[in-house]
Amino acid sequence: MFGCCNNLFSNTCRCNNGGTSCGGGVPSPIPVFPPMPPTPTPTPPAPQLRGFEATFTAGAGATVADGFPIPFNNLVSNNVLGASFVTGAVILNRPGTYLVNWWVAMGEQGDVATQGAGGPSQIGFSTTLNGAVVSTSYAPCGTGQISGSALVTAQSTPATLQIVNGSGENVVLASTTTQAGVVVTQLA
Repeated sequence: MFGCCNNLFSNTCRCNNGGTSCGGGVPSPIPVFPPMPPTPTPTPPAPQLRGFEATFTAGAGATVADGFPIPFNNLVSNNVLGASFVTGAVILNRPGTYLVNWWVAMGEQGDVATQGAGGPSQIGFSTTLNGAVVSTSYAPCGTGQISGSALVTAQSTPATLQIVNGSGENVVLASTTTQAGVVVTQLA
């Protein structure tokens, strides 16, 4: 009695002049009630901070020889950085870019009267990656603190990160509880 065009649930109905034949053509879309809300965009996970901190504690009279690294000997924290700690070095086990912040407390560097007249006039420590100098910080010779920062990129691992005395002479460290520290944070 009714042609297919009277069936509201047919998605292949195409009426001809008499309205009694079906098929052919492109099916018309079936409306969806109620309309579906848009799919929410998933929230990306919070970035995970990866960091490493070490200090050097040696007591009064400690020195660092020219060309040698600060022998960090206390692991303060290792927050999933994937680094290992070897005295005097941080071994980076993940490729990436790292922010390195360090400090060294200096003691009296010998005869102050001869500094600048044949004696040392400045102290310098370098951030090195696999033995290559990345950056160097300098301070006037004497007591106080020297600090530095560097961005290093470890393209292949393991990579060895050190803070090295590049002063040309041995450096006497301060008679403080802790003589040096380093913090390494992975940025990417």
